[in-house]
Amino acid sequence: MTEKGFVLLTGGGGGMGEKIALKFLEDNFGVLAVSRNISTSLLSQSIVPARCGISFYGADVSQEEDVIRLMEHIAAMTDSIDVLVNGTGLTVVKPFHELTINEWNDVIGANLTALFLCMKHALPFMKKNMWRKKHIFNILSIAAERSFPGWSVYCAAKAGALGFTEAIRPELLEHGIRLTAILPGATNTSLWDALPGTWNRHVMLDPQVIADTIKDIYDTPNEAVLEKVIIMPKSGVQ
Repeated sequence: MTEKGFVLLTGGGGGMGEKIALKFLEDNFGVLAVSRNISTSLLSQSIVPARCGISFYGADVSQEEDVIRLMEHIAAMTDSIDVLVNGTGLTVVKPFHELTINEWNDVIGANLTALFLCMKHALPFMKKNMWRKKHIFNILSIAAERSFPGWSVYCAAKAGALGFTEAIRPELLEHGIRLTAILPGATNTSLWDALPGTWNRHVMLDPQVIADTIKDIYDTPNEAVLEKVIIMPKSGVQ
């Protein structure tokens, strides 16, 4: 474990996860990046773990048994989690009446259940070594507040995640843990690769913007809590 602290990052296999991990690594944090498939992770392909304080773990964090095993793995590495970044995400875009129950469950699982499970099981680790800053970032979406036709289950999942985040913030603050909801607009990540339609990805947010914002928020004085941050591309909603 590095001197600065330990970061648990879920959704660490995509472009946004890569940028967030590298941002904390630059500041001498240790990072554990979690994704379903480490072998296809952009992050694991782009850096050498032994040289920069990062490790990888494969898990489906929408499944409680996977999260429990993840925490057992962490317990063998460190006794404390200082920063938790919940970055998992999944969507299916189609009319609501065409959604299957499996698609519904998958999207709710990735965007809402995973967030609940990771915070629940990470909490005992975050309540240790309280002389360090403790901060949870839930990366949601502008879809948590604005609805888009065809994106019904994604909007429902993100709105639920925002409601959950706001409801538990006072509970976490009692333990000295800050909690920030990040609501980006359209961001140029792999989420768009399999979606139907034509998307102008050149006008979307660069994932680096999200990473920079998260690190800047973490670096604010511990007495302040940025509860919700909306980050939109200049072009507006796509």
